[in-house]
Amino acid sequence: MNGSVKDAEAFNAVLEAIPLPRTHKLVVAGNHEHTKGAWEAVAARLTAGTVLADAGVVVAGVRVWGAAWHGAYE
Repeated sequence: MNGSVKDAEAFNAVLEAIPLPRTHKLVVAGNHEHTKGAWEAVAARLTAGTVLADAGVVVAGVRVWGAAWHGAYE
């Protein structure tokens, strides 16, 4: 996925097609996603999962945090 709205819609279709019931599907952009500042528009298309963009959620008692960046490696 290169971060386009079209790619997000295609990925959302994949999420919807995952077999077996899944209570939670978490989506976190990678540090190489190229949304060009349009992450909100892309994330809005991902309705089949919970988008974590500098945000957290508790799933089955486990806290999960998602961010599309990381600190510098030293």
